[in-house]
Amino acid sequence: KLNSILRKLHLYMALSASLLILLLGATGAVLVFENELDRLLNPQLFTVAPQTQRISLQAAIEAVNKAFPQTPAVSLRIPDAPTLSFEVSLKNGRAAYVNPYTGTVLGTRDREQSLARFIHVLHTRLLLGETGEIVMGVACALTFLLALSGLVLWWPRKLLIVKRGAAWRRVNFDLHNVAGIYSALFLIVITLSGMLIAFEGVTDGWIKRLNHAPDPAPPQSTVAQTPAPPTPLTLDDVVRIADAALPGAAKSPSRASVSPSPKSREARKA
Repeated sequence: KLNSILRKLHLYMALSASLLILLLGATGAVLVFENELDRLLNPQLFTVAPQTQRISLQAAIEAVNKAFPQTPAVSLRIPDAPTLSFEVSLKNGRAAYVNPYTGTVLGTRDREQSLARFIHVLHTRLLLGETGEIVMGVACALTFLLALSGLVLWWPRKLLIVKRGAAWRRVNFDLHNVAGIYSALFLIVITLSGMLIAFEGVTDGWIKRLNHAPDPAPPQSTVAQTPAPPTPLTLDDVVRIADAALPGAAKSPSRASVSPSPKSREARKA
């Protein structure tokens, strides 16, 4: 009787969440290539011809600030390929793109209006803000329970291959079991991590409890008391120091954050 109840729950959960699961899978597959899609659709902003010498990061920031004095730069994304431009975020939320070899500002755009961003928000929030994020989190939870209940239902038969030459109904049954068991581990990992993201306001606290020590306090910088005022580091200096402190840590495009204050400039590798 318990097995029958579990089978019905498995079926009803699949039916109730099927459309959202299809949407999550389709948009998630596209988001694997989110950056590549964005660059393909905006080649005039992202693609540049490689040259021998690059300009400094500081020069790229200054070029943007000169072009848009009313909306100073707040961060710069360092590209991971010689054919890509610098992406500089402006204070008004738009992004400017700079040729890393000539310093030419290639243009600006609102990233929130891009197709790649649309798919990203559709995947994570259904375009419905926090409500959509909760709905997608629930869909992840249902898929997680589907995978677990499927494992329980699969266990008595332990089907690992599709029986050849059988009737269509048996072949379909075997396909469901075989596809389910081979994808179960991936589904559990994907949906569990999706729930952690969707409900991070709650789950972050749980995860932090697993740490053996509390989070260290954020580092504080102080101005050295010297007769002459210290010379502020450039953005390139700070990134160079970060690279030396964490060699090989940057495996994807890095973002350096820049203080708009003329008195100090700070950078960090994200």
